[in-house]
Amino acid sequence: MASVNFGTLGMPKRPGGATGSSVISKVAVYGVEECLIKLAAVNKVARIELGYLSHKSAEIIQEKAKHNIHPVTGNLETGVTIAHPAPYVWTIEASSMAGGVPEKNSYEYASFVEFGTSTTGHGYPSYGFMRRAYAETLPDIMVALKNIGEHLERL
Repeated sequence: MASVNFGTLGMPKRPGGATGSSVISKVAVYGVEECLIKLAAVNKVARIELGYLSHKSAEIIQEKAKHNIHPVTGNLETGVTIAHPAPYVWTIEASSMAGGVPEKNSYEYASFVEFGTSTTGHGYPSYGFMRRAYAETLPDIMVALKNIGEHLERL
């Protein structure tokens, strides 16, 4: 643990033995190196745990999104993919053009399944497969973040 020590060393002597009106004080912070080592350890653990959580959360959302799709050909289900564009950032994308049924890859319809089509006439309802997957996973993510915070406090 770091501590701060402040002390007055006295009044300096001037040439010829006279004392001046200035005062010398000393401030010392002890334990800085130990604190820096501890912060480095916390940083390392936080990076590992948050990196794992972000990746695992993306995988769970991907699986739930696939499960939430009402399959017809299976093309959209296989078109739900994960990308990792930056550290701690994972994206889950749904594209019928990237699906595993090549003869069905000529028309992008993922957004119609997610958001629905016109409600007038012969519109199709919104299935919200991606939004539901996120909403179903969010409580578990929040619990995991709380646990990580508690773990870091104990370090």
